[in-house]
Amino acid sequence: MKKQLLFCCLATLGLNAMQAQNFNEWKDPEVNSVNRSTMHTNYFAYASADEAKAGIKENSKNFMTLNGLWKFNWVRNADARPTDFFQTNFNDKGWDNIKVPGVWELNGYGDPIYVNVGYAWRSQFKNNPPFVPVENNHVGSYRKEIILPADWKGKEIFAHFGSVTSNMYLWVNGRYVGYSEDSKLEAEFNLTNYLKPGKNIIAFQVFRWCDGTYLEDQDFFRYSGVGRDCYLYARDKKYIQDIRVTPDLDSQYKDGTLNISVDLKGSGTVALNLTDAQGNSVATADLKGSGKLNTTLNISNPAKWTAETPNLYTLTATLKNGNNTVEVLPIKVGFRKIELKGGQILVNGQPVLFKGADRHEMDPDGGYVVSVERMLQDIKVMKELNINAVRTCHYPDDNRWYDLCDQYGLYVVAEANVESHGMGYGDKTLAKNPSYAKAHMERNQRNVQRGYNHPSIIFWSLGNEAGMGPNFEKCYTWIKNEDKTRAVQYEQAGTSEFTDIFCPMYYDYNNCIKYCEGNIDKPLIQCEYAHAMGNSQGGFKEYWDITRKYPKYQGGFIWDFVDQSCHWKNKDGVAIYGYGGDFNKYDASDNNFNDNGLISPDRVPNPHAYEVGYFYQNIWTTPADLSKGEINIYNENFFRDLSAFYLEWQLLANGEIVQNGIVSDLNVAPQQTAKLQLPFDIKNICSCKELLLNVSYKLKAAETLLPAGETIAYDQMSIRDYKAPELKLENKQSSNIAVIVPSFQDNDRNYLIVSGEDFTLEFNKHNGYLCRYDVSGMQLMEDGSALTPNFWRAPTDNDFGAGLQHRYAAWKNPELKLTSLKHDIENEQAVVRAEYDMKSIGGKLFLTYAINNKGAVKVTQKMEADKSKKVSDMFRFGMHGCPQGCRSYPQRHEVGFVTRIHWRFPLLISGYRKGLFKVLDAVCILAALSITGWFMLPADLSVLDDYTGASLFTVVSYLFFFYVLDAYNVGAEDFKDTTGRVLIAFFLGAIASASAFYAFQHWRFDRRTLLLLFSLCLLFCLGWRALYYKHIGRFVHKARILLIGTDRAGKVRQTISESLTDADIVGYVGDCDNDREIPYLGTPMQVEEIAKQQNVTMIVLLPDAPIDEDIATELLHAKLHGQMIVDVRSFCEHMVHRLPVSQISSEWLLTEEGFSLNTRGSLRRLKRAFDLFATLGLLLCTSPIMLLTAIAIRVESPGPVIYRQRRVGLFGQDFTVYKFRSMRTDAEKNGAVWAMKSDPRVTKVGKIIRKTRIDELPQLWNVLKGEMSLIGPRPERPEFVKELEKEIPFYSLRHAVKPGVTGWAQVCYPYGSSVEDSRRKLEYDLYYAKNMSILLDVRIILKTIGVVLFPKGAR
Repeated sequence: MKKQLLFCCLATLGLNAMQAQNFNEWKDPEVNSVNRSTMHTNYFAYASADEAKAGIKENSKNFMTLNGLWKFNWVRNADARPTDFFQTNFNDKGWDNIKVPGVWELNGYGDPIYVNVGYAWRSQFKNNPPFVPVENNHVGSYRKEIILPADWKGKEIFAHFGSVTSNMYLWVNGRYVGYSEDSKLEAEFNLTNYLKPGKNIIAFQVFRWCDGTYLEDQDFFRYSGVGRDCYLYARDKKYIQDIRVTPDLDSQYKDGTLNISVDLKGSGTVALNLTDAQGNSVATADLKGSGKLNTTLNISNPAKWTAETPNLYTLTATLKNGNNTVEVLPIKVGFRKIELKGGQILVNGQPVLFKGADRHEMDPDGGYVVSVERMLQDIKVMKELNINAVRTCHYPDDNRWYDLCDQYGLYVVAEANVESHGMGYGDKTLAKNPSYAKAHMERNQRNVQRGYNHPSIIFWSLGNEAGMGPNFEKCYTWIKNEDKTRAVQYEQAGTSEFTDIFCPMYYDYNNCIKYCEGNIDKPLIQCEYAHAMGNSQGGFKEYWDITRKYPKYQGGFIWDFVDQSCHWKNKDGVAIYGYGGDFNKYDASDNNFNDNGLISPDRVPNPHAYEVGYFYQNIWTTPADLSKGEINIYNENFFRDLSAFYLEWQLLANGEIVQNGIVSDLNVAPQQTAKLQLPFDIKNICSCKELLLNVSYKLKAAETLLPAGETIAYDQMSIRDYKAPELKLENKQSSNIAVIVPSFQDNDRNYLIVSGEDFTLEFNKHNGYLCRYDVSGMQLMEDGSALTPNFWRAPTDNDFGAGLQHRYAAWKNPELKLTSLKHDIENEQAVVRAEYDMKSIGGKLFLTYAINNKGAVKVTQKMEADKSKKVSDMFRFGMHGCPQGCRSYPQRHEVGFVTRIHWRFPLLISGYRKGLFKVLDAVCILAALSITGWFMLPADLSVLDDYTGASLFTVVSYLFFFYVLDAYNVGAEDFKDTTGRVLIAFFLGAIASASAFYAFQHWRFDRRTLLLLFSLCLLFCLGWRALYYKHIGRFVHKARILLIGTDRAGKVRQTISESLTDADIVGYVGDCDNDREIPYLGTPMQVEEIAKQQNVTMIVLLPDAPIDEDIATELLHAKLHGQMIVDVRSFCEHMVHRLPVSQISSEWLLTEEGFSLNTRGSLRRLKRAFDLFATLGLLLCTSPIMLLTAIAIRVESPGPVIYRQRRVGLFGQDFTVYKFRSMRTDAEKNGAVWAMKSDPRVTKVGKIIRKTRIDELPQLWNVLKGEMSLIGPRPERPEFVKELEKEIPFYSLRHAVKPGVTGWAQVCYPYGSSVEDSRRKLEYDLYYAKNMSILLDVRIILKTIGVVLFPKGAR
């Protein structure tokens, strides 16, 4: 029997170890927990009544913290994680320490990622639930040694992990305990059978991503690690497993009941005592027995709980074993009743208004780790801004947040941790995926089971932005059966029967009105509205005008409360608020869209927060009869009068306080209006002054974190309006001195000059603009500047979000054609009138300048629009001083450009340079031949005369292999790489030469001669390259490039920097766009001066370059004086050999030459003949290799040798492609997935044949069938093409030519596995499609040989 027992123990230990090393829970959506304790309501069981009264669990004998330092190991890829670290004898001395709680990314492990929609892996991995990437799936492993308290012997011991992202595996003393997902709810495990007295080892492992991550695609920073407190707690063998309290009120909302349900493990007596805020006992009861017990207490007229009056009682549940106290549970209770009646939601019978905000649980230093102090700071700011409701977006918050909402009064929408936005709302939504049904249900169940006792929770929310389907329908049904006292909402349910609240996002005014006037019987409460990003909340008043008008509209939740940015340092070490894109250039990012809060990350209100505070206020003041000092005060509160506030008033005359006072007693009932007379007197105040009345309402005593004297509402009323003085321009006349009337000088062909007493103005006759203004010898306008009409301003961040920079683009530089410039003397003042035709806009513009005798100028601008022409709104209407915008053509400064082409300049001479390098190599080889002949041949023989064939073959073969292996990229790569290419090229050249010499007897050099020749050639060719690298600074000068146009997305800069590592973009000219990366240098009219000042060597024209006839003349002038000017698209095509998708357009493609394969039958037939000839030759040469490959594949793994797959061919037609199988047979059992670097699905043989491109050889059969060409774009799978055509413009153009076995993109760009990679490869494919020729095909074949010899691009 003992042997059997020992065997069972060993088997159990072995099973645990095996389970630890071969677990699959992290990619199984049906397994969300293993051995995790059942969720219970939020409580802590204290050891005594005194402990419970103090209410600080950290001081309880039953508590032991696990916070603090843990030994920590972090790996970047999931397959590199340690698998035995949980063993008790594991040596962790080399591990780091990390603080728990703490997120990895803010503690030096990985980078933060912010994305709004789409998973954090979206730039590297295609969604394929439940599978997540292995690569970049960071894994953290934790170990901690603890000493168990001696007095916990014989007790049940539980571990509490408050929040772990994205999952956790747990071991204790080397034994596997369990598993948990749902990163925003606590995971508890009963460790009683795993712990031992004294020292214990607790270990757990966390994955950055697991199958549950598909349900956690919230719009926030994607951190990993431990986000909330972790601790152990002890309980007796008999304990209260769960306790629920359900308060209710009678139909008159006066008397209350409290239903108490207890789930007791073991038997005993539970003494229940309900006490009020002063500690007085209100009701008591005893529950005796075991299992589920229930009772109801009746309370006469309890103090009610609302957000306005957060009155709380305390229910103390004491478990007794005879006369001994086993444990004490204190539970906060709030008496309130929630009902849905008449299309409204009622709290204690009142249709309250939800003045809400969405709050992410985020801290600038801790990320997901948010302290109680930070929570209190948030509550205080909410109270200051009159926010009375909060939505926990989009997951359950820390338990302490709900406690604070109970205590200080905030209505809560408690949302489950479900958002699968990245899967969309269509057929792929996880709401319709049966394998995720259990996860949807469990996350909603646990949310309700945990938060049930909180009176602040008014609504349960099923999740956010996760589509709609059966999974949510079942969740709604379960919650309504489980909790009949609250409302349940879900935005994607619309107005269906699976939501109690119609809670849309960003419903506009008209839709809100339409809904309120309709017959749907559900309250309208927007779950997100009034997006608070940037300069926002401008239309907030209109929302609340509608809300206050229609009973069915009961408010909404602003997106969102706090900016999410973290404290970070930029590349210069300067402290910044970091957002998406600040951390690295590889991870997916939605930039600064995480910063759309009412307050900053440090909780400082943003300017628009005060707009919210005003329109959310609950006391409103309107004029009654201000002449008598009478005002109306409306109390918008539903449950409290204004006795807790006093009114402070101020009378302002022209902005100065002239009278003030205080009204201490405000007798205004809830939802009522009262008239009040203020004792101010305006009789003795000059009638010329503006009079304003300011009123503010302040707290008499401190409450809900706000100090006494805090202003909670205010208004301003006008008693006497401000009268703006009429804008008149009159002459200034001194006593007894005649006015000197300005005069005109009109004999200059370019300028109209206005002169007067000590002033001069000049108007440009070509455009009518004021371009010079001198007064009293002072020049008030810079040379070259002008006063011009303006309809534009720098777009704000919100403007870019709404696309206004494009929608309003017509106003940026509207065409203004001067049609009339007249001048006259009127009322002894000079008057200049300019009229313009605005053809592009449709209208006329009139500018009138009036100039008095002292040189003061009044400018009147008027525009008459053509009502028949549809034009967008404009940003601005007015005038501005345009620096250097008024160039005077007769004053052109001739700039002396010296016509020159620097051979040192890499942009201009990349082609010349490579030609020069080839000449250098030829010279070196010829020199080696000459020296070899001098030393090794008899005096009567000459290398060049007697060994002509051998010499020429040597030169040609070496140069050929140099070309094939790209040995002329000197300076563009490391010397080490260049040396490797040269060595292989010489090795192949030597083999070719030796073979030829032995094949042709009269070409033959002897071995000693051949060895010397090889050595000298290698020495000379490597020697000049070494000298070049050593002195590269003298040979290569930085290209200085000037852009014309705005490169907002930085695509042009990226392209130039990739192709020209030494390029320096000095700036841009065009329309000033506040580009933060490169400086704005002026207007295109100044291009010559700017080019000379900046020593520019090339000017690049962007597609949005503002080129008109005058500017074109200026650029042509520069070009004729030696400046190189190119279009960015031509630059990319001819220098980088690809077409930049971000810069091209359909019009450009239409008018450019190329894409002629399908229009030139002769070229098509020639290419087909070339394909057949080359393919047959390749088949003949590679047949032995293909045979050996087939054998190797068959020997290594079962399954077919040839892999068949559908691909997209010419004009989008599908065909079957043939390849050698390089992956496991089950590689795509879950659908199409991009191949990745170090793809685990690739077999050992597959790695070799993919590197050498042997796996592509069976495609030669597709070439013979005519489905493919030897050269062309790589054929892609239909699944990928469908998605890529949506993501990438012009993607379908690659199908204008047949796909190829190899191609321009394959030899120029590594193998891609993301949308961005596909975009880049498309640019090379478009170049090939545009420039296809037989010569280009030959070049690609030669480069393919180099790719095979220097393996790159395969995975």
